[in-house]
Amino acid sequence: MTKIGIVGASGYSGSELLRFLVNHQGGLKIELTTSETYAGQRVDHVLPHLRGFVDIEDGFSNLKNNILRHSF
Repeated sequence: MTKIGIVGASGYSGSELLRFLVNHQGGLKIELTTSETYAGQRVDHVLPHLRGFVDIEDGFSNLKNNILRHSF
């Protein structure tokens, strides 16, 4: 299982990458998504087109505060 983190996942490029990876069939697990604007909010609330596809427990993290908690 390959762990993935997306910095800036709430922006256009980040959300498109997130959408692409959610539909990928190759043993990927999205562990971390960051957003300065939407830190603390659920991914599927900010990006409703991914509702039902994304299951990230913590929602968007703030890169400055939380990146050191995750090890890839």
